[in-house]
Parts: sequence; C-alpha cells; structure tokens
Amino acid sequence: VAHHFDDQIETVLMHIARGAGLRGQIGMKFQSDNLVRPLLDVRRKDIEKYAEDNGLEYRTDESNFDLKYERNYWRHKLIPTMNSKDLEAEIRSISNNAEKKLDVISKKAEKWMSINLINEKFDKEQFNKLPDDIKSEVLIQILGADDLYEKSISRLIEFISDGHSGRGVKVKDTTFSIEHNSVLVHQNENADLGLPKAKITVKGIKWGRWNIKVKEDKPLYVRQWKAGDKFRPSGMKGSKKLQDFFVDEKVPKHMRNQIPIIVDEKDDIISVGGMRYANGYERLKNDLIISTK
Repeated sequence: VAHHFDDQIETVLMHIARGAGLRGQIGMKFQSDNLVRPLLDVRRKDIEKYAEDNGLEYRTDESNFDLKYERNYWRHKLIPTMNSKDLEAEIRSISNNAEKKLDVISKKAEKWMSINLINEKFDKEQFNKLPDDIKSEVLIQILGADDLYEKSISRLIEFISDGHSGRGVKVKDTTFSIEHNSVLVHQNENADLGLPKAKITVKGIKWGRWNIKVKEDKPLYVRQWKAGDKFRPSGMKGSKKLQDFFVDEKVPKHMRNQIPIIVDEKDDIISVGGMRYANGYERLKNDLIISTK
C-alpha cells in the first residue's frame, strides 16, 4: 500500500491525542503481517515530484478533503499550522524512541508472564511490585491487544492494586477478577469463543489471544477442547479425561475454551496448551512455541 511519511505524522499525532501507549506512538510499520508499506519513510511532496518528473499520472480521492473525517481535519487544519521541518524530526524521534522502549519493556513483561501467569491467573502482590510501564505491557499482552489507551490501562492497574476479592473489571472481551491474592483472567461468557481448528505453521498463527508456531513444519493443529476428550498426560500410565484434568488443575469452566489444545493429524491430543504434554511428546517442548506476546 502507498502510505507515506505524511500519513505517519498524522497517525502518530492522532494516537498521541487519543492517549495511546507506546504502540500508538510508533505509528504504522513498514510491514504488518502481509501488509507492506514501502513508501512509509518518504514525504508526500517527494512522491508527487517523482511522479511529475517521470510523467506518472495518479488519482486523488476527493474524500481526502472532507473535514468530517478526523484524519482530514488534522491534515488540512492542524498540521499546516505546525513547523513542518521540526515536526518531521520530532515524529521520527517519538516513533524511534517508542519502538526501542517497547522492545525492552515487552521482553521484561514476557519474562514476568512466563513465570507468574499460570492457568490464566497471576499473583496480585507480585504484579503490584512491577513498575507501571511493565504493568501496562503485561496487561496489553494478556489482552492480546495492539494497544490500549491510558485510561483503560490506568483503570485496570488501579483495580488490581485496590480491588477486593469477588470484584471484576471488563476490558474488551476479557474480565479481570480478584480471588483472594490472585487475579483471574477470563473471557466474558457472551464472548465469541467459536475458534476454528487451525494448522500450526513455522511462521506462526494467531488463535484467540495466543500466538502458536513450530520450529519445523509438522502435522500439528490447534483446536478448542470438546466433551469426551481424553489424553495420556506425561508421567502417567493411563489416559485421563480432559475435563478431569481441568478439574485437577483448578482451571475454571469459563476459561477452558480459551486453552489451545494441540493435536496431530488423527486429532489425538499432544498438549494441553503449555500446561501438560502427552506421553511420548515431551520432546515437542523445544519445537512448539505457545505464547500471548
């Protein structure tokens, strides 16, 4: 697509005005999944000059001048009043600094979650000890969100800090609730949990709030659990109903549809998320990556 740096300036300023976090301050990326923006670092005037010098015709969308759209108001009314040269340098600085900071913070958040987020819950006191920027990133990663505005994050952080047992706060399709010293994370009952069975690839797939990939191509799939599911947990001789496994592991009913069940081409269960592998498949711990980052 033909997004250019003038579009980037508008995007970053709009995000900042709305109270976006670091991801919003980064703005658009040169590549997002299969979407590529090769002209993102080029100013509009330079693209127009190139087209003029080389006799290239282009179209202008008339809707780009309609001020009822927020982006157009920024483009035609607000940004022209700013110093263009200084603004360009400032936006580049904001975007670059936000990207560097997010890289550091996200790694710290991922490490904390790998230790503390167990069976969709984490210790309230351990969370409250974190710096605010790490708290924010942990919550964003748990929610699987591209970004959250400061108001939503602050509300969640305050709730976890002051919340009493039995209370809950909803953000998007997820509810955070306090149970004694733990914070439970679960999808709301009316959330769409009809996640289809999907092939796991080397590049990775998004399944609900999970990112799942394999280091080498294998016939592995992910699906939701279903009534009657059984598997042979590692360390056990016989098979066990998945429902009984969830009960033993104290996984609440409302959270069970969210746990990725890894199966082979015969639909035999290989792993219950990252909680437990089936007998004979423990070796896949090094090949199968399941995370919410």
